[in-house]
Amino acid sequence: MTDLVTSVLLFSQFAIYRLGALLVLACGYLFSALMIIPHALTFPGAFSPTGLLGAGLQTTASLYWFWHLLFPMALLGSGLMRDEKFDPGPAQPSLRAVIVRSITLVVALVCGLTLLATTGNDHLPVLFADRVDFTAAARAAGASTMLVSASAVAVLWLRRRSVLNQWLMIVALATILEMALGSISVSARFSLGFYAGRLFSLLTSTIVLVVLLAETTRLYANVTRSNEGKIRRLVEANILGICIWNLDGTIVEANEAFLRMLQYCREDVVLGRLRWTDLTPADWREQDERAVAELRSTGTFHPFEKEYFRKNSTRIPVLIGGALFEESRDEGVAFVLDLTERKRAEEALHELELDFARMNRVSMMGVLAASLTHEITQPIATARNNACAALNFLNRQPSDLGAVREALDCVVSDADRAGNIVERVRDQMKKAPPRKARFDLNEAIDEVIVLARVAIAKNEVSVQIRLTDDLLPVQGDRVQLQQVVLNLVLNAVEAMGSVATGARELSIMTGQDQTGVRVAVRDCGPGIDPDHRERIFQTFYTTKSSGTGMGLSICRSIINGHGGRLWAEANEPRGAVFRFSLPDAEAGS
Repeated sequence: MTDLVTSVLLFSQFAIYRLGALLVLACGYLFSALMIIPHALTFPGAFSPTGLLGAGLQTTASLYWFWHLLFPMALLGSGLMRDEKFDPGPAQPSLRAVIVRSITLVVALVCGLTLLATTGNDHLPVLFADRVDFTAAARAAGASTMLVSASAVAVLWLRRRSVLNQWLMIVALATILEMALGSISVSARFSLGFYAGRLFSLLTSTIVLVVLLAETTRLYANVTRSNEGKIRRLVEANILGICIWNLDGTIVEANEAFLRMLQYCREDVVLGRLRWTDLTPADWREQDERAVAELRSTGTFHPFEKEYFRKNSTRIPVLIGGALFEESRDEGVAFVLDLTERKRAEEALHELELDFARMNRVSMMGVLAASLTHEITQPIATARNNACAALNFLNRQPSDLGAVREALDCVVSDADRAGNIVERVRDQMKKAPPRKARFDLNEAIDEVIVLARVAIAKNEVSVQIRLTDDLLPVQGDRVQLQQVVLNLVLNAVEAMGSVATGARELSIMTGQDQTGVRVAVRDCGPGIDPDHRERIFQTFYTTKSSGTGMGLSICRSIINGHGGRLWAEANEPRGAVFRFSLPDAEAGS
């Protein structure tokens, strides 16, 4: 029993220290504990006159020899092994699997040796002449065991690394003494030397067990003190807020970082004024209820963002995670991180992105100045002609009032047309927050083509527009999505302007599927290097000598913000295709 308990303790220490020497030693003690069972069952006179399991005259002595030969071998192997840790990797078995396999191997070895000693009795060395008297072969077997034990003592002496190793030397010396008393200096069983050897072996096994128990107790005490020290340093370091709470809502303890975060003091905690249920705004209560349900079922809850009320009633954004204490299913600890600075940085970044997007739109309006001049001048000129016609109709005798009314209607229509163009340009250039609304994407694309018409004509590009009828409306900022399409169209036109030969065809297509709306802008330019298809969306990366590297980055940011995706592909036989997808208004709302 002492060897079995010792084996369990050694396996547990292997699981902590992961030293191969401890695993070999644990297997040796397990082997010693298990070998007692067949040895006792086959001992003549213990359970039957000749022993159980079909034991023969040599069975018990052979089992005793196997037992006392292989156990010192385990001591020797433990001493020879280096202090290398077993580190289970992805392709290696876990610590538990290693322990299970080791135990299985030892059990199989014990069963195999028992089978050999019982069924192979007639083929074993003759160690006993009868039930009591030893033979010369028994003394030789005892001498071999003493030799292996002496080797173990020498190795353990040279590599004495711990108190345990020193006591293992005593165990090996005890084996030598047991063999000397039990098989060398006596000639028969049941003599004084026979019993003295076994008593000394039991004594040393018990001492090793006590040493292991003391070592294990010291180990866990050190681990406990170390963990308590680490936790105390973490709490007192005030790197993040830490509080201890009850599920009923009471905060029973908190560190200075938590109190400073919420503008409370130690007295508020002592007097029970702090309750996490009261600190939580009403719009976060549902999230708290889900976290409590997760705590009750798993003992922990995944970190999530929420808000707390400060003492002055202002809100503070936090990231919170926590767990229940194992010894109490009603009390736990929470770790709280102040997200105020991160939220400010996110808002500043968002404002910067909006500014960059506006700058990009203003830049594009500058590129399209000639086109805009043409688009505005044309309806103004038409309005002037219609006004002149109305004057002529009034000067007739008699005046043609019907024609005057028709001409003036045309003037109003032309003025509205010019005003709409100016309004679209103004929308693209003004600094305004995104406004999400349902709109017809086909109509928005038609307006973009009007803005880009002069740039298209200047580069001698033919345009094919294939807009799907009854396209689902989208939910988003019309100006921002027009900016994306306009950017893609101008990039395609500019790319084809650099091609000396071949057709210059721009294709704009819309479509829809179960995921939402899709848009494709296809050109016949020089195309994009496959290695750069993702890099072109990175900020400040550009392949154009006059480019800023912002356009496509802003476009992807806009599409991502609308819950869609923007990517580039190769066009066949040449050129590039830029595609983006958007959820329809029902899915995006």
